[in-house]
Amino acid sequence: MIRISDRVGRVLGLALTLCSPACATTGTKSQATPAATTKAAAPTPAATPAAATPAAGTTPAAGTTPAAGTTPPAATTPGSATTPAAAAGDAKSLLRASLAEVGKGNLAQARALLDRARPLVRGDWDLEFRAANVAIAVFTNQGDYEAAARAILDAIRQRSGDAPDERLFTLHNWMAIMREAEGDLPGAIVACAERTAVGYEGSWEPAADRLKLTRFKDDWHRAYLFRMYAEQLTGSHRDAALLAAENARKDYVAAGGYPDSIAVLDALFAMYDHRWDDVRAAVHRVDVAKDDDEEDLYLLFTALDSAGDHEAAAAIRRHIEQNPPYWGVWRAWLKSDTDGTPPAMKRFSPRYPTGKRP
Repeated sequence: MIRISDRVGRVLGLALTLCSPACATTGTKSQATPAATTKAAAPTPAATPAAATPAAGTTPAAGTTPAAGTTPPAATTPGSATTPAAAAGDAKSLLRASLAEVGKGNLAQARALLDRARPLVRGDWDLEFRAANVAIAVFTNQGDYEAAARAILDAIRQRSGDAPDERLFTLHNWMAIMREAEGDLPGAIVACAERTAVGYEGSWEPAADRLKLTRFKDDWHRAYLFRMYAEQLTGSHRDAALLAAENARKDYVAAGGYPDSIAVLDALFAMYDHRWDDVRAAVHRVDVAKDDDEEDLYLLFTALDSAGDHEAAAAIRRHIEQNPPYWGVWRAWLKSDTDGTPPAMKRFSPRYPTGKRP
């Protein structure tokens, strides 16, 4: 569950409203919006390498895009004087325009606009955070998850030595999604551990909400990732992962986790165990029409489709595809899971956790 629009993604809903539909918040609800922060400009690191280029994410569009035909500002010419305020304004417009092009499927133009914006955001945490979000949208739709991960890592590095805050928490959450997208489940588990540490060590208020968010996300993702990882293991390694996954699921339930999030876990666990009646019962506990979390919806789709309920699964797929494709992870899995390729030749996804990694 990655809910950006009404969960962790509220952190993106400031002036730019750049939130993409899948910003990763599985098992959690809303998070307070932090105040924008600006830091003295640091030496500019090397730009993320250009990538050939596919989200969860996290998942349904939560932001608005500029009206069609809006022209982004022209790039600043060498030697011209640009005030910080003007540079920030240019960056905001470029990022908005880039995300709008992603929504229209114009990925080359989106990448060009992002590349123009990135030099203008250095030293402004708010803009760097938004630039990372737009980079994820561009690169995941192009299928280059490593480039998306690099963009997130660059933003994390820019915060080295700073007090842990909501943005750092969200960046590690996004990194977990990128590692999962790459089929690197141990890497996703590491990123989740980093996110959890930020949540517990942070000091942003209200503390009760921060600790609840951290606990819920930690329990839910441990259950989800451990259960998926168990499918890649054998012998006592598999048995240990299964035990850890079930314990984490029980922890989430005992902590008062959200009913839809519990149902998604139950459907996933039942799918891996081939308990098809339990899959159907779990999916039917979720009001799909009211669920705007693209990761939730993908997992419900794949569990139901695996159970042979193709018509009901197709309705969930249509619900996913009615939203702009801001994060490409779940759309890519939908496509590869159902492309007719024999199971033994499938690419990695939660449905095919032993498949070939991208």
